[in-house]
Amino acid sequence: MPQTINEEFTDEGDMTARQNDVGDLPTSYVSYDLETTGLGANAHIIEVGAIRVFDGYEDERFSTFVSLPTGARIGAGAFAVNHITPAMLEGAPSMDEAFRAFSAFVGELPLVGQNVIAFDNRFIDREAARMGLRSPTENGSFDTMILYGELVGRPRSLAAICEHYGVDNEEAHRAWSDARATSDCYIALLRDARSRPVAPALGIEGARA
Repeated sequence: MPQTINEEFTDEGDMTARQNDVGDLPTSYVSYDLETTGLGANAHIIEVGAIRVFDGYEDERFSTFVSLPTGARIGAGAFAVNHITPAMLEGAPSMDEAFRAFSAFVGELPLVGQNVIAFDNRFIDREAARMGLRSPTENGSFDTMILYGELVGRPRSLAAICEHYGVDNEEAHRAWSDARATSDCYIALLRDARSRPVAPALGIEGARA
């Protein structure tokens, strides 16, 4: 199993994983991305972006800022990447409101994302546990970073995967744009894998143990 690339976020719980035949990888899913105040386990979600896909076709989009808890700040490193300011978050839904809306949007569909198993899913799991609710990650998760690493190799950042497959990401490091680019990369990965003479077994699916 490939190593995770984010060592700053650590919490309790183990990851279980299995490999899937290419034909088992979902074509109906929700691709999502988070922007946060930082990389550490105590960081806060400040933006959620997602796209719902049925049988490879885009259905609906989801995008929301999330208000900062009292006393929380956006780290300088995070701002340098996503350019989200406190003023942009004024009047935004609370984390509880955003989580419930995102969960309803996901429904029973599996999740797709870039580095979600090591990073984004852990934020979602944390908020679900805090609220005493079921986490959308229980639907299963498929990580484009891992898929691409198994199929093509390195580098495997979202920018590298977009470049490899000719996918545009007009506003990189903003949740909605990254979610849509990740979805396009995921579909390209599936086509790539299925076009090979011998279809590889790949696609680490992660779930919280």
